[in-house]
Amino acid sequence: MKPSYSRDAVQPVVVEKSTDGDVRIRFVSPPESLYYAAGVSYRTTGDELQVVIDRCPIRGECSTMAKSSVPLGEGRTTEVTVPFDGKRLVMVHTDSVQPLP
Repeated sequence: MKPSYSRDAVQPVVVEKSTDGDVRIRFVSPPESLYYAAGVSYRTTGDELQVVIDRCPIRGECSTMAKSSVPLGEGRTTEVTVPFDGKRLVMVHTDSVQPLP
């Protein structure tokens, strides 16, 4: 898991917990001509769930654990759903680690 986007490039990041043990994460997909934010990958490390936004080429192979479930619209909003067991949730960026509520 290697971060590809800075914190400012994907803001705002919004989290909604659901009753079925998942969490929905929404973020802005940065405008790019040859790449796009396809979804996220995640891992549990200690007591936290670390999430990284995956950057994929428009043409070519792309590997992401949770693909975007909402198509990009005018606001370039992307939404993904990941399993969540109540641990601490953080988004890992190229320039920082962002705790998510």
